[in-house]
Amino acid sequence: MRLGEAPVRDVRSLLTAGRADLVAVLDALDDTAWAAPTEAGHWRVGDVARHLLDDDLGLLSRQRDGDRSGLIPVDGPPEAFVAALDAKNERWVVGAAGLSRRVVTDLLRWSGAEVDRHLATVDLGAPSHVSWAGGAAPRWLDVARELTERWVHGRHIADAVGRPPPEGADPVRAEVLRTFAWAVPAQLGPAPERTTVGVALGDQWWTVRRDADGWDLDEGRPAAPSATLALDAETAWRQLTGLAVAPAAVRTTGDPDLVASLLAVRSIIV
Repeated sequence: MRLGEAPVRDVRSLLTAGRADLVAVLDALDDTAWAAPTEAGHWRVGDVARHLLDDDLGLLSRQRDGDRSGLIPVDGPPEAFVAALDAKNERWVVGAAGLSRRVVTDLLRWSGAEVDRHLATVDLGAPSHVSWAGGAAPRWLDVARELTERWVHGRHIADAVGRPPPEGADPVRAEVLRTFAWAVPAQLGPAPERTTVGVALGDQWWTVRRDADGWDLDEGRPAAPSATLALDAETAWRQLTGLAVAPAAVRTTGDPDLVASLLAVRSIIV
């Protein structure tokens, strides 16, 4: 199944619920927790929250208001784009450093409601773009990418302040991993036609199959894969976003080149 053939998945209600949970966490923090270090590079909890505010305001400016002046040109080396994006994100976080915990939280409450109102109007089947999924993508995947951005940063904050993840099944995390799976066919290296690879993200197996035009992605475990990568749900989101993972939690089999390609897949811009 190619990305353009995949059924639409509407994650907008999960975005709304996840944002409410994030705001509740931020409302409960004190100044010490606000300054706690996170796994998002050198950013502290307050920096991650300010970055999420930038995400909301940028989305509204570009998509709702049609102001694309803040976009970074992509017609150059990928490394230059990543460096420019990192610099832009850092400028915002530094510039917003004087905003208080209450101001940032209140603004996130407002901006989240505005994002919800805007996304309620979009055509999920329209064309859009998700760079780590190969570029051109349907709008539903772009909206799902917004979910992954906010969920992952929400986990950075929750982990930093000692809030444990939900016990048992986590439907938002499952949807995040389902979205992340689209990075695999976009980023796997070359292989002979009819090569199959198996990937388990949490309790969901995926078959990635090579044909003349590239890699396809389908649900289910392949019968005789050339390589496999199996990650529990917590390891999966960390591995796919470039965080440290326990080596014993990364289970691989098969062709070393394919395994190396699988381990290099990232569902973020890097």
